[in-house]
Amino acid sequence: MPPSIFKALLVIPTVALLLLTGRALDAGFGWSLFLGMCISWIPIQLLAFVEGYSLLNPVDNFWQFYFGDICLAGVLAFLSVTWRHAGDGWWRSTWWAVACLAASAGFVMVFYLMDHANWSADAHSGMPKQWHDLLVFLVFPYALLRAAPTLLTGASGLISEYWWAGAAALLLMAVWAVLMAVDAKRGGEFRDRAHPRDVRSARYIHSQATHTR
Repeated sequence: MPPSIFKALLVIPTVALLLLTGRALDAGFGWSLFLGMCISWIPIQLLAFVEGYSLLNPVDNFWQFYFGDICLAGVLAFLSVTWRHAGDGWWRSTWWAVACLAASAGFVMVFYLMDHANWSADAHSGMPKQWHDLLVFLVFPYALLRAAPTLLTGASGLISEYWWAGAAALLLMAVWAVLMAVDAKRGGEFRDRAHPRDVRSARYIHSQATHTR
């Protein structure tokens, strides 16, 4: 599928998932965890399969695609606990939702432009990467920012009986940040500028580089 068409089609699941985040937070842990997996981990693996490769091997791929997105789904699930018990507050207001969406959109734009320099044009236009950079990095920050204030409320925050949910969310977020830092150091192994479509496997890249010498 041409990258331009895929980008245009991304609008549909992006809007749908943005609308579903509030409902999932209200629905509780299980639904939020399921939605988190549907935002990233499951579609990323399916899109990789469509393009003819697999991201299921954590040894040969970016850890953010394998472990990191599972951590983000877990963060969303644990925040749903604090969200549900926080009661009504400004974090449920329309203006806060709009502010979170604007901040997330700004993050996506900056990240997309900065990250583009690290990849060839073909590699950057792969469906899994487009989904991750344009949809995941918009929907997850939006959802997490909306629920983050509930970590500070007396009813559900870190000083309440639900402190364990907030602590778990922060721990998983820290693990995700560490994985991002590790991937930044490992990144050179997974970017194949000579064969830009094949960002799927470090071993494949190494074999191609050896073959072309």
